[in-house]
Amino acid sequence: DLHLSIRRQRQMCIRDSTIIILNHTGLPSDRSKDGLNNWKSNMKQFSEQPNTALKISGICVPNEKWNSNLNKNIIKDSIDIFGYQRCMFASNFPVDGVISTFDEIFKGFKEIVSSMKDYEIKSLFHDNAIKYYNPK
Repeated sequence: DLHLSIRRQRQMCIRDSTIIILNHTGLPSDRSKDGLNNWKSNMKQFSEQPNTALKISGICVPNEKWNSNLNKNIIKDSIDIFGYQRCMFASNFPVDGVISTFDEIFKGFKEIVSSMKDYEIKSLFHDNAIKYYNPK
C-alpha cells in the first residue's frame, strides 16, 4: 500500500512489476474545479501503469459529514479511470469515525455502485481485495 503524493507514486511504479495499491482514492482533498481536474489528470496518468490498483477509502470533505452526494463523482471517476477490476472499497477507520459511521460510509458505497453489474460490485467489495492481498 502506498500513501504518497501522486507525482511521487508515478515515479515509483514506472516499469516495475511490484503491485502498487494507491490508498485513500489518491487524496482528492481539493474539491475545487481545478483541484478535481488536477486529481483526475494525475489519477489517469498513475492508472496507465498496469501494476497499479486503487483503494477507494478516506474520501471526505473537511468539516462535512460523509454522504453519497459529496463523494459520488470521486468514486465513479475512480472506477472509470482504473476499471472495476483494479479498484476495491476499503475502510479508513477509526479516522473516518470523525465524519461518519462505518455503516453509513459502506451504505453510501453500495448506493453509489448499485447500478453496476453484480459481478462488478462483488469485485469492488470482495474479489479484488482477495486478488491483490491474497490472504491465506
